[in-house]
Amino acid sequence: MKKPQMEPDWRSGWRWFSVQANVAAQGILLAWVFLRDQPLPQWAMYLIWAVLLAGLVGRFVKQDAKP
Repeated sequence: MKKPQMEPDWRSGWRWFSVQANVAAQGILLAWVFLRDQPLPQWAMYLIWAVLLAGLVGRFVKQDAKP
């Protein structure tokens, strides 16, 4: 197994659609929590945040097409 490497162009990551979509999803989740009468259960909120943050961080890791 290869050691994960940073994406060569990671500094321009804020311009990538995948990063923008992930940040938008986090904003929607945050708005849901603050604007709804019934907030998400605490465990569900932590799970969703963990998945979204993992996706954001994982986007910056260089991934080869073949294993």
